Amino acid sequence: MRRIIPLLAMLAVSCAAAGRITDVFGTIDRKAPEVVSYRLESSGLFTISYDEDVTIEEALIGGSSIDIRGSGRDFSLVFPVPLAMGHEYTLFIMAEDAYGNTLRTAFFLTGPNDDVPYTVINEIAPEAPDRVELLVMEDGNTAGMVLKDGTDGDFNGRFLLPDLEVKANDIILIYWNGKADEESREREDGSMTYVFEAGCSAGLTATNAPLILYKEEGGDIIDGVIYTTGDAETAGGYGNTRTAEAMMLLLEEGRWTGPPIPSADVTASRVLARRPGGYDTDSADDWFTTAARSSTLGDVNAYLPYDG
Repeated sequence: MRRIIPLLAMLAVSCAAAGRITDVFGTIDRKAPEVVSYRLESSGLFTISYDEDVTIEEALIGGSSIDIRGSGRDFSLVFPVPLAMGHEYTLFIMAEDAYGNTLRTAFFLTGPNDDVPYTVINEIAPEAPDRVELLVMEDGNTAGMVLKDGTDGDFNGRFLLPDLEVKANDIILIYWNGKADEESREREDGSMTYVFEAGCSAGLTATNAPLILYKEEGGDIIDGVIYTTGDAETAGGYGNTRTAEAMMLLLEEGRWTGPPIPSADVTASRVLARRPGGYDTDSADDWFTTAARSSTLGDVNAYLPYDG
């Protein structure tokens, strides 16, 4: 099980003290301190530990100073204003040890959301216009949820879902790299279809690709799928390392079993769809290729498979 830490990444730059003379026996410490652990404890508190005693010389979030508590190796940072649910922030920390060695670190944080609904990837159209449909399975709020065509460490595009109160059976339709030609609407069954533009520079890969929905940046996986043509000769048959690594991650996390979803029959008029009702066994058995012009993107899925 992955540790739930709502962090996108950590960037660090270290420096030895400028102009410092080291004695011939090498007894002066020239090594910068290192971060041992860190965690966003709540919307207003961040904790961090180092491998040696340090002084935190500066800590800023969004350009504002932070109240620093603690000493030695362990510190608590109290934000001046609680992080807004689902919003992204950059936290900058500069720490210095007793010999003047410094570590400058940037953390990318997302305001925590304690009401994330179970949601599944429901339909995929990896041909223009590229679209992904999500089906909400329970009431909740989507703030901070992230959909990526890859893993945290290797993806081509991402969409950060907004602060949106949703109900079970609501649909979220995402235009991945183009303009939406429809608007959010209430459906005949009384549920909502919400339409968004991800604004990604690259489209979805039509042949061999992953899609992973995260609770938050750096957080647990809510749902993930892998689709391939089945005839690739590279990356162990997955066509590219991004897809191969995503499959390994889903298998390790227990979020996928068996082979990937076959995508050889996908065209501009045939898309990948989940069986109606959010049918979910984390396997290719949940999915089918629709018959030509039988996509139900934005509406409840219907089982209208392509028969070859």
